Amino acid sequence: MNVMPYLAFNGNCAEALALYEKAFGVKACEVVKYSDSPPAEGYQPPPGTEDFVMHTELKLGAGTIYLCKYMRQTTPII
Repeated sequence: MNVMPYLAFNGNCAEALALYEKAFGVKACEVVKYSDSPPAEGYQPPPGTEDFVMHTELKLGAGTIYLCKYMRQTTPII
């Protein structure tokens, strides 16, 4: 069984990603920022979050660690 953790950070995912890349000697496969995603109906990320990491992953041997910036939802999506 492989364990694939998904780590959520409160605004500092890019910094954590840089630390993990350096510590493990790997590079993220792809970094998707909030500005890279198409707008969702009824939801717009808060101003100033465009450069926050929405999703990325690090391959470590046979495993993967997923990382993101936690976005607390302030209004319901219906």
